[in-house]
Amino acid sequence: MFPHALKQLLFLLICGFATVIASGSSSDKCVPVGGKGLSDDVPVDCGDAVSSFDSIIERFFGGGASFGGAVLSALDGTAYNDASKQYASARVPTAPSFIVQATNQVDVQAAIMFAVHCEYKVTARSGGHSYIGSSSCDGSEMPCIQIDVGNISHIDVTVLPNGSKQINVGPGVRLDELYPVLIDNDVYIPAGECGGVGVGGHMQTGGFGIFGRSLGRFNSHIAAFDIILADGSLVSVSSPQNNVTSKLNDDLWYAVIGGASGSFGVIVDITFIPINESDHFAFYWEVSFFYSNSTKHCMQNMVQEFAKMLEDESFTNDMRWNIMFSIAGYKTLFSQDLHDKAFNFAQLDFTWVENGSSDRAQSFSEAQAIYNRLFEAYTFQGSDSTCLTLDQYFETLGEPFTTQLKTKFGSTYATADDAKSMSTLHKEVTLVDWGALGLEKKGVPFTSSYQQGPQYPQADDLVKVFDLIDELMPENLTHQRLVLSQFGVLPGPSNVISNVAQPFQEDVFGVVVDVWSFDKQDYTQDQRKLQDLVISSVGGVDHRMFWAAYEDTCLECGAWEKYYESLSKYNELRRIKGCVDPNNVFKFRMSIPGMRKSDDGMSSKTAKAKSEKRREI
Repeated sequence: MFPHALKQLLFLLICGFATVIASGSSSDKCVPVGGKGLSDDVPVDCGDAVSSFDSIIERFFGGGASFGGAVLSALDGTAYNDASKQYASARVPTAPSFIVQATNQVDVQAAIMFAVHCEYKVTARSGGHSYIGSSSCDGSEMPCIQIDVGNISHIDVTVLPNGSKQINVGPGVRLDELYPVLIDNDVYIPAGECGGVGVGGHMQTGGFGIFGRSLGRFNSHIAAFDIILADGSLVSVSSPQNNVTSKLNDDLWYAVIGGASGSFGVIVDITFIPINESDHFAFYWEVSFFYSNSTKHCMQNMVQEFAKMLEDESFTNDMRWNIMFSIAGYKTLFSQDLHDKAFNFAQLDFTWVENGSSDRAQSFSEAQAIYNRLFEAYTFQGSDSTCLTLDQYFETLGEPFTTQLKTKFGSTYATADDAKSMSTLHKEVTLVDWGALGLEKKGVPFTSSYQQGPQYPQADDLVKVFDLIDELMPENLTHQRLVLSQFGVLPGPSNVISNVAQPFQEDVFGVVVDVWSFDKQDYTQDQRKLQDLVISSVGGVDHRMFWAAYEDTCLECGAWEKYYESLSKYNELRRIKGCVDPNNVFKFRMSIPGMRKSDDGMSSKTAKAKSEKRREI
């Protein structure tokens, strides 16, 4: 990573490219960016990417600088295949013409300039966790380059004059790499729970997890970011300030944070202002339950009790608690090692976040009362001995299973004197390494659905959702599938971020279900039945997130309605896209299309008609 002053100086020296620095421009019109492409004196061979990158870098940066990364094609065999794999590899083709594994921002700039000159489209990957493969592309459909920024993985901590800390993070940093640094510096940033997710994608799509309702999304703690645009120029973008930041700055801030990840450029650095751990303390219960036909009524009763709690406005107005439920059908996966002892399980994640000056004992008592109410519902006030926690089930298996499984899957119970930081709790309890399952590399097909909405579900509706998830669970070893499901509260209206495109921020409840089919059976219809029920339960709206997109993914064919609140927001993003990427260099599944002049100002009805026409074509 280059210091900001050096980055700006380097770009002042670049002939034909604009250095964009935040300065006051009040125009509401499109602010064009950058230069007019590579000049003829830069030797570029579209058949030799590496030598071309070296030429581009030498031309613009000099000093003996050269390309520091790697370029992979299908001729590189296993290395290329591994690098092209995404979370959704079994779902959609992920076979880019080239993969550029960049090590710094200059590598990224060279790759983009090369792509534009040689007429390749570009997609960016930081962690590869898009459900529909947006962080890769299919070279058989169009010549395309996947720029992998996984190796741009710096983490730099700066102590500011007021004593607070600022953290600059490379887009390739994984969450499980970030949290040890946060722990060492006594700070916290709320995020999701998949440890292998890259920061570059996470910051563009939201990032909400088990502390999100109390402390906001991952991207609500961003102060600035650096992005490389389609002309190769570097733009340093910061939080908008009236009469200080430029129109370009404010447009990019709005579009990149929640607009459509990767559509506007490639992120190379993110600046966070984290939360000081001393400002809060937290309690965390993560309790796992044995799940089978004989115990599902126990979980169902706890879920129903939770829905009844959501009917109490004083409870939902209290932003200290966060609750998520998971139901995991692992029996097929575990059967390889545990055979007839393989199991499914359910899980309650409950956190309580309190102001650091509050009385710890009193706060724990309030949190404990909520946990006890849910646990007592699970056991029917202790009257049903079949309602086992997972630890209790492990006791029935005997050694060596009891000790081994408790070590790996044991529950976490909060105590009044628990002094673990939020970052420690997030790292030790929340983060999960889904990548260790290797399902994407094995090519196991999966279906998914994710819905969220602005209303809490009624008790009867949530039980029906629970029942449909239960129908998907593998009951015996002949059911060759893995089911991962989660439902619970979202950050909601108290955590709305202004001046960004992040969609549906006021939604309060979400449900996600993934089904991995080892026997290649198609569970699409089961998922759609579940989807329809969730939609009707959370407000009658079909709200989706880009990180968990599925099925209708062509935004200009009408899918935009599922990912944005309004046509005006969608068109504003298209306007910004047309400004910063007029030739649609960053094109991939679900990228934002640039605004057509003929589309400007059209009504929702007209937009839908044009969308249908494009779909026919």
